[in-house]
Amino acid sequence: MTEQSVRPAFMEVDLASPQGLALQGTVTNRFGPDMTRAASLARRMFMLRSPWAPALRFMGAETTAEDIGDGVPPVVYSLSGSGERLEDAFVACVGEGIDRLAQIARPDDIHCVGTLAELAPRVPPALAMAVSDDLADQGLPQTTELAWMRGRRLGAAGERTDDVLVPADWTVRRAAVEQRLRPRSELSVGVAAGPSFEWAATRAALELIERDAASLWWIGGRPGRSLPLDGAAMREAVRLLEFLRQQTQARVSWLLDITTDLEIPVIAALSCNRRGRQLAYGLAARLTLEEAARAAILELCQTELAIQLAELKRAEAGQDSLAASELAHLERDAAIDAGQCDLLHPRGLSTTQDRTAGDKPFHVLAQAMSVSGIETILIDMTRPRFGIPVVRAIAPALQLLPSSNVTERLKRACDDYGGGDRYTGGLALIG
Repeated sequence: MTEQSVRPAFMEVDLASPQGLALQGTVTNRFGPDMTRAASLARRMFMLRSPWAPALRFMGAETTAEDIGDGVPPVVYSLSGSGERLEDAFVACVGEGIDRLAQIARPDDIHCVGTLAELAPRVPPALAMAVSDDLADQGLPQTTELAWMRGRRLGAAGERTDDVLVPADWTVRRAAVEQRLRPRSELSVGVAAGPSFEWAATRAALELIERDAASLWWIGGRPGRSLPLDGAAMREAVRLLEFLRQQTQARVSWLLDITTDLEIPVIAALSCNRRGRQLAYGLAARLTLEEAARAAILELCQTELAIQLAELKRAEAGQDSLAASELAHLERDAAIDAGQCDLLHPRGLSTTQDRTAGDKPFHVLAQAMSVSGIETILIDMTRPRFGIPVVRAIAPALQLLPSSNVTERLKRACDDYGGGDRYTGGLALIG
C-alpha cells in the first residue's frame, strides 16, 4: 500500500446493538456503571483502524450540542481514545468527553467578582503574578474586575490546604462577552476525569508536566536522552509496538526521555515514514518510565491516525478545509526530515529514575512539585450530571503548550540550549 492510498477503516458504533451491549457490559465490569452511563454524552461513536498500527483500538465520538452562554452557538466536542483493548479506548474516549463538558461554565461556578488587588490575600503568589502579567499584556488595567472560582493549593504531602481563588477565565469555558483574561492555553490542557479526586488530580498535573517538558525540548532546544535497551520502559515499548504494528513496515519509531529538573518521567514517542517524513509524536508524563513510554506510544499511534485523516481530507476537500491542528501535521511533513533534525535524536543517556517507591502516586507527585518549588492549585470541576471526579490543575511556573506566554523556565532553556527553532524552523509541535 502506498502512502497516498492509506485510508483508515471506519465503522459506526451502535451501543444498542448486541456488540455494543457486550462492550458496555465489559466496561461496567471493569470500570463501574457510571462510566457506561456517561456514554450518553455522545450523539455518535465510531471506531477507526490505522493501517500503520492495525491492532490499535481507537474510538472517536461527538458530543451532543452544549450551550455555553447567550449569543454563543452550542458547541459540539470531538472526542478520541485509544488502547490495546476496545474497552480501554471506550473509557478513554468517554472520559475525555466528561472532562470537556465539565469545562463549560455553570452559574454556580463563580465564587466572587473583584479586582486582583481586592482579592490578593486569597490568590496564591505565583498565580497573582501571572494574572497581573496577563492583564498588562492584554492592555487591561490592574483594576479590571474578574470572576473567580475556588481552588486549593496542593500541599507537600498531598493535602489540600485552605481555599484560594483562581480566575474563572483560566478554568471554564465562558461566553465571550463575560471573558476578561485570555486562557493561557487550550482549556483542555491540565484537566482530567477519573475514578477518584486524587487519580484525576494526578493525571491533570502530569499533563502540565508533560507539556512543560515538551516545550523545553521542542521550543527551548533542550535535547532528549536515550533509554537503556535493557530497561523496563524499552522492553514495554518493543512489546507494545510489535503488537500494535502487526508486522507492518511503514513506520520507523523511537523514544526520547525528555524528563526535566522536576524528575517526573516524561517520554516523547516519535515516528516517521521510511523517507524521514510524516513526523508523528506522542507525549506522556507518568511516575515510571515504563508507564510514560506506554502512554506516549498510544498517543503516537493516534497522531499517526490524525496525519492519515488530514492527508485524506486535503486530497478530497482541499487545503482550505483543514483545521489548524490538521495543517500542523502536514506542515511538519513538508518541513522536517527526521533523519536530519538533531532535536529528534538523543544526546546522552537517560538517568531518570522511577518515582513510585511504593507510595501513593498522588503523594509522590505532590512531593515532587513541592521540592521543585512549583506552586500547584487544584480545582474540583466534578459535575452532578456524571458524578465522576474531574479536576483541573494550574501551575503558573510550568510552560504550557500551545501557549503564547513564555515562562522563566522556557526562557532559561532557550538561553541554555539555543532554542528549538534552529531545528524545527519555528513549526508548532501541537497546532
